[in-house]
Amino acid sequence: MAEVDAGNRFVCTVCSAEFIVTKGGDANIVCDGRPVEPKK
Repeated sequence: MAEVDAGNRFVCTVCSAEFIVTKGGDANIVCDGRPVEPKK
């Protein structure tokens, strides 16, 4: 697990879904069975 801060944005490389972290903590964010990437 990795430390994820509130306010960070992530995007799925498979379906392009976007995620915004609303509560920080240790997490593994996955979508379509793959880890999501930080949004640039």
